[in-house]
Amino acid sequence: MNNPRWSRLTVAVLLLVLARFAGSELALAEWGRMAPVTLREPAKAVITCPLPPELFDTARADLADLRVVAGGGRETPYVLSVQRGDSLRTTLPVHLYNRTYLPGRLCRATLDTGARMVKNEMEITTSGANFRRQVLIEASDDGRDWQRVDDHGILYRVTDERGAVFEKNTVAFPENDARYLRISIHPTTDEHAAFEISGVRMWRQRSSPADTVTLKPVVVTQTLEYAGTVTRVDVDFGYKNLPLTTVVLGVKTAHFYRRVTVYARNVTQHTEDVPLEGGATSAITSDEPWTPVADDVLARVNGSAPVAVTFGETRARYLRIQIENDNDPPLSIDGVSATRLVYHLNFPATPRAAYHVYASNPNAAAPTYDLDHYLSDLRRGGTTPAIIGTLATNPLMLARHSAPAAGLSPVFIWLALFITCAVLLLLILRQLRAARAIAPPEH
Repeated sequence: MNNPRWSRLTVAVLLLVLARFAGSELALAEWGRMAPVTLREPAKAVITCPLPPELFDTARADLADLRVVAGGGRETPYVLSVQRGDSLRTTLPVHLYNRTYLPGRLCRATLDTGARMVKNEMEITTSGANFRRQVLIEASDDGRDWQRVDDHGILYRVTDERGAVFEKNTVAFPENDARYLRISIHPTTDEHAAFEISGVRMWRQRSSPADTVTLKPVVVTQTLEYAGTVTRVDVDFGYKNLPLTTVVLGVKTAHFYRRVTVYARNVTQHTEDVPLEGGATSAITSDEPWTPVADDVLARVNGSAPVAVTFGETRARYLRIQIENDNDPPLSIDGVSATRLVYHLNFPATPRAAYHVYASNPNAAAPTYDLDHYLSDLRRGGTTPAIIGTLATNPLMLARHSAPAAGLSPVFIWLALFITCAVLLLLILRQLRAARAIAPPEH
């Protein structure tokens, strides 16, 4: 029997039977895809590997069907970890004084923290309903000699036709420990009505960054609609369920202020059964709707750095960025990218074991392991980086589906198991006899 198909099928069936015979706790044939895990160095106590984009596409959206299997079909506990970033905000005392106003030019105030304190962010409350204003921040140790700290801050407040208010009243700036700060707010539009600085709050913001990677889209489609008043940029990142957090636009235009809405979806179309008369149904395919994930404002004054829109973790393959141009010419967009969170799979090392990751089981329940409670202790023994290889079809699932088509009954499967065990027993007996034949005589 030299048929390659039969050979592969026989091996797969024997693997399936032996896995069940060995009492494996995991019915591996239920998982559709698998991938090997390759260690980059000798294994220590914990193995950690990032999930590749293909795995997000293959696994369920909640990742509940992921399994790690060591040699012999043993299920290995794991913990998924992701660093989303966090921040610590320390509020500082501030006294606001010397408020002045020059019509059409600026509104100014001096801030005193009472002592030298490190600070890098402030919230500025100003009057007015619809505005865009630029903020200049200067610092001084004595309240007389001023040095420029930052001049790129933007404040805005705008109400759209639906009554929704979009507002930005915080300004981040490089860390500074001077006792005094002076803020000068300049209108960036034809704003002639008087406004004032009614309050300022100040703090030091310390953040740990999120663990992210940059994604380049595989397809970018840019269109202008509504007689040039709206720009739409549709991007495709190639894989479903990617944990996206930010979209970044390269914009050549130096000065702008535009409302932007970001939408997301996982598929372009979906099919549903529509009931008909008489109890019948008909499959109807329609476009998948876009889900809004962010409403924001893109703003820049005298700049060239990329502009970004950040939103909560969103599982998606496609993004649509819609920019409202109103009566201004469209922005010159020369690049799009996004960031996604990096998820890590962490599991304890087993000596001399080969590891595989399994996914694609719509009926799998989310696993619960004790490892969650002592992983940090295991890490003291060292962590080994690893990578998840190329996903492939699980041969055990192939065997399960192919066996009936090939006419393989349960009797055949148990017969194959019996023959395999008999052959193994015969080999063992032959080895024992050979060992006795060469053993030295006893004295």
